[in-house]
Amino acid sequence: MLEGLLDVVHALPDTHPDQARLRSAARDMTAALSGVVHPDGTLALFNDTTHDLAPPPAALRRYAHSVLGEEPPARLSFPDAGYYVLNADDLWMMIDGGAAGPEYLMAHAHADIFSYELSLFGRRFVVDSGVYQYPAGPMRRYVRGTAAHNTVEIDGRDQIECWDAFRVARRDAPRDVVWRDTEAGAVFEGRFEGYRQRLGTEVSHRRRVAVDTTERRMCVEDEVVGTGTHRAESRVHLHPDVQVSQDGRDVLLSRDGHQCRMRVAAGEVRRAQGWYCPRFGVRHRICVLVVATAGGLPLRCRYEFRY
Repeated sequence: MLEGLLDVVHALPDTHPDQARLRSAARDMTAALSGVVHPDGTLALFNDTTHDLAPPPAALRRYAHSVLGEEPPARLSFPDAGYYVLNADDLWMMIDGGAAGPEYLMAHAHADIFSYELSLFGRRFVVDSGVYQYPAGPMRRYVRGTAAHNTVEIDGRDQIECWDAFRVARRDAPRDVVWRDTEAGAVFEGRFEGYRQRLGTEVSHRRRVAVDTTERRMCVEDEVVGTGTHRAESRVHLHPDVQVSQDGRDVLLSRDGHQCRMRVAAGEVRRAQGWYCPRFGVRHRICVLVVATAGGLPLRCRYEFRY
């Protein structure tokens, strides 16, 4: 869409009455694109994003600069959509605190509320599963499910009811979402109550993510409150190039000579397998760290990265 809009701006004469409005939209879209690109130059993979089909972000930004005569600064906060980005020294993080999608078009929605992606030292460490294919089938179900994202799954159920290739039935949006920039980084907080209609009981998931770039750490805290006995599993999907070494609750993550230590403070951690699909028809086996706890509510999962 941005490429097409830039084509129109480029083709119209400067005196055309729509030039100002279209150039403003192109600037906003370029700023948004710049904000959701990892340090490696590729897009975050929320929902049905893929690293193929569209022109590379760097090429689009160069084209925008040539047409607009400027390079708009990256936009890092999207409260209407629920996306927030922190771009700091050695750390880039993007988190999803919005609804699964617009109510008029849920076709590309995933059950990924409060999921995030994380780059350290300019390299992807924590990734979204991406999208493997559009036809309905096992992989389409997998990539849309909560277990394919870096968030909390309760009792093995998805946060929202995804079915067929592009359908979504029962769903809910997060509440009380707050993003605060701090002197040392940022804090994200939000509450999701959609599991109430999925499980038929009073269940609420609260997530808090705090990044302190001075202490070089990121802490993820999850709390499941309500009534009854349940099982909560908070997953962390690792890029296929990340090497994993576990010692009890401590997990050492290494990539290209850079290291990060993940320490689990609440919950039991185990390794599982998952898929990483950066492009259509491409999938890589990856390590998934599962922080799990079970019993009567409230339940808590907590881990932190030190890099």
